[in-house]
Amino acid sequence: QRIECDLLATQVACMTNLASNYLNAGVEAKRYGTAHASIVPYQAFQTRDGSYITIAGNNNAQFAALCDRLDLQQLVTDQRYTNNGDRVTNRVQLISELSERFAEKDSKDWLERFEGCAFPYARINSLSQAFSDPQVVHKDMVKTVHHPVTGDVKVVGPAVQFSESENKVRGPPPLLGEHTRTVLTELLSYSHAQVTEFEQQGIIQCAPQ
Repeated sequence: QRIECDLLATQVACMTNLASNYLNAGVEAKRYGTAHASIVPYQAFQTRDGSYITIAGNNNAQFAALCDRLDLQQLVTDQRYTNNGDRVTNRVQLISELSERFAEKDSKDWLERFEGCAFPYARINSLSQAFSDPQVVHKDMVKTVHHPVTGDVKVVGPAVQFSESENKVRGPPPLLGEHTRTVLTELLSYSHAQVTEFEQQGIIQCAPQ
């Protein structure tokens, strides 16, 4: 079978709830930054050290657990935030209260307090933090390959691993036109003479052999 997967279709499919609101109710999406259009709280919050933590209170139980870890138990019984619909309606007030609380501690402090909690949360990492993350290191995500021009280079390895077959980095980033001849001759059945003619006419570019 022919498998077609393009970037446009992928991004359209990722709109999920925004697409449903538009297609079924004619509601145009608004810009909420990191926030969710129909779930509150569900966004990134800046902490005292200037970094960010993203959290999700997907339902009443998770919202209550978040408030408990933040020592804001009074928000759970606040009539403005009784359910998600109320929290969406009163988004500005609730996010303001949560933002003030998050700003009182560093991300490290909040991450320690959230350990084992019932709601999703994560620090928004810098690249250095991401690549030094213990799980990223454990999964051996960074691979070193030899490049014929620049020497050894580091690349990110494949995200998917299989139990019965190998998925690995097969080579360094190619030079411009490095595989042009291979694709045209081996996959598209052009002769080497034709490829040379194309190159001489400026139709294609091949890397030096």
